[in-house]
Amino acid sequence: MRDEREELQKRLDEVVGTAYDDERGKPWRLHWLRASLPRWILAVVLAIGMVSLIWLVLDRHLKAAHRAPDAPRGPVIINIVPTR
Repeated sequence: MRDEREELQKRLDEVVGTAYDDERGKPWRLHWLRASLPRWILAVVLAIGMVSLIWLVLDRHLKAAHRAPDAPRGPVIINIVPTR
């Protein structure tokens, strides 16, 4: 039994190589998380940056609108000229 197993291992090493990594039994979520975690972090950082940029632009414009001086309120003069 041991010789058969060693023979199979030797054949497998010849075909696949010694760097064969059997992924059966390993959770696929771990590999997926390691592959996608940097993208998620980048997406969250970019989202926070975009929200803060929008907030700053809106805040600046709204404050400028409230600080704008009102038009002077004076008498309105209307000249009515008769038509000929």
